[in-house]
Amino acid sequence: MLGKLQHKIMLAIVACSVVVVFIIGLITIIRGAAVVKTEAKNKLLYMAKSEAYTFNTYNREVEKAVQDLAATAASMADISRIKSDPAYLKDYNDRLGPIVKQLASETKQTMNAYIVLAPELGNELYQNIYTMIDGEFTLNNFLVKEQFKPEDPAMEWYYGPVQSRKGVWTDPYLDSNLKIYMVTYAAPIYARDGTLLGVAGMDIDFTSFRNQIAGIKLYKTGFAYLLSPDYNFLVHKTFSEKDNLLKVEHGSFKDVYEQIVRNSSGVMEHTYNGQKDLIAYFRLANGQTFLISVPEKEVMSL
Repeated sequence: MLGKLQHKIMLAIVACSVVVVFIIGLITIIRGAAVVKTEAKNKLLYMAKSEAYTFNTYNREVEKAVQDLAATAASMADISRIKSDPAYLKDYNDRLGPIVKQLASETKQTMNAYIVLAPELGNELYQNIYTMIDGEFTLNNFLVKEQFKPEDPAMEWYYGPVQSRKGVWTDPYLDSNLKIYMVTYAAPIYARDGTLLGVAGMDIDFTSFRNQIAGIKLYKTGFAYLLSPDYNFLVHKTFSEKDNLLKVEHGSFKDVYEQIVRNSSGVMEHTYNGQKDLIAYFRLANGQTFLISVPEKEVMSL
């Protein structure tokens, strides 16, 4: 009897030990997976912020160049002479030209740089538009006064900053003259008395940014993409600029939209077409959002 009892006790101890070891192993595996996922999320967020920093740095360089143009133009203006001496306006415009050209040459990836004076200032339209042609910035004054209509979408580059009374970024668009996808930053120029003098701006080649983002590869199938301030897809391997994050695929990305609206940066889990992804994002200074998406299974398989 005693032997059987000892045997049963021994079996119970072994069984308990096996269960304990199993539980400990399971906890270790779960904790290990959680650590791997946490590390992956931190890595993705770091990568998103790192790439965003590069774009932000360049955006701020463009903004500074344009703001410098606007400030210089404002400081050089004698508003009393502008209002009283028609000949002064031409002289003022001529003195602005070399400044526009110099700042254009000092700003990377600039295709156009300009100061266009307000058409209501004089009988003629005064402008300094420098375009990159054959590797050099060349004067390219192609605007006419009749084009300046606030209701014309093609004039958004001018009336957007004027109506906002501040610097404004546009979404990427196809330039009808150069046939290049560009993005514009423009700022209004005001005299000390509040008189609108015109608009200063730069058109930046967006193609290089799009290629840079599209070229980012993560793990096996991970990728990066870019959203406009209105959450349209500016760069994406599947969706086009006509697609909106909140509306695409019958609202399948609503949770992503809600997250990035609430916070300027972060990492989330998102399931689409039966696949769980880890998405890291960071909002740029110009209102765009840079995102990185990687299937969770690829992260956890390492």
